[in-house]
Amino acid sequence: MSVFSAAILFSGVALEVCLVGLLLWKGLWRRYACFSFCAAWFLFRTLLFFIIPPSQYANVYWTTDAIDVLVRFLVIVELVHHMFPKGSSLTVLFSRGLSVVAAAMLMLAVTTFWSYQTYVASHSMRAAMERSASFTQAVMTLGLLLAVRYYDIPLGQQLRAIAFAFGVWASIATANNAVIDLEHAFLPYWQIVRPLSFVALIGTWNWALWRLSPDPQVAGYAVQMAELGAWTEHWNSTQSALRRIKP
Repeated sequence: MSVFSAAILFSGVALEVCLVGLLLWKGLWRRYACFSFCAAWFLFRTLLFFIIPPSQYANVYWTTDAIDVLVRFLVIVELVHHMFPKGSSLTVLFSRGLSVVAAAMLMLAVTTFWSYQTYVASHSMRAAMERSASFTQAVMTLGLLLAVRYYDIPLGQQLRAIAFAFGVWASIATANNAVIDLEHAFLPYWQIVRPLSFVALIGTWNWALWRLSPDPQVAGYAVQMAELGAWTEHWNSTQSALRRIKP
């Protein structure tokens, strides 16, 4: 292992430990349950490679990579949970959007075709799953951010940074896999760009949780509407009392 590779490795481990520590220290693991599980999984998977025998590294890597592909979707679930909370009118608007259904069907068709092309080229279902998942996660993140902008949802700084960093990382992973399919000579660069971009992702998440404020609760509009209703009721009562007093 070169000095540069070792620096990336230990930097990633340190940042993953800091990320889990921030979630526990600030009590954010209660607020971001799915995101916290994802962060804990990243740390567990990294530490696992330090204790397994070298002969089992390849098998453990691809096995945990298949799990990692699914665990990363928890970041999407966390974003949806905070952007469109239950009982909110935003949830109704989002669920009725036909464009979302059409985009999901198109994305499924593209990823299925792309997975088949990857499998034919490399004869590796794991590579096909990795590329399709990265593409799907990048598109879903972009779709969520576009929905936030379209419906004018007040997304806080923390979630905005989490979504943006995750979308950029998934896009980089997709681009890397696509370039490798076109030119296998890019593989040595992929082995550097992929972990380096992951370290940047974890570092951005650490910065967001440490420096930025928590996201505003969209459900808080219900409290404002209740206060407005109470104010209207009191104003109507005052008007009725004035009419009775008027000669």
